[in-house]
Amino acid sequence: MKVWQYIRKLISKNTSESSKRFIALFTILLVAYATLRYTTIDNLEIVLGELLSFILVLFGEAVWESTRK
Repeated sequence: MKVWQYIRKLISKNTSESSKRFIALFTILLVAYATLRYTTIDNLEIVLGELLSFILVLFGEAVWESTRK
């Protein structure tokens, strides 16, 4: 129950960052579901490569946005 309260506090602030946090949490949940649902032994390496690429792109975008300011 405390997890839901934490998530509600995290995304309920009236700032532009709260919408970014909501999108990030939603994306994480969506990627986790798709990974658990569709990963098999046959495609494990491909899925891991795609997830690592996705994470690296997100980190790169975050670094680029922070250095741009």
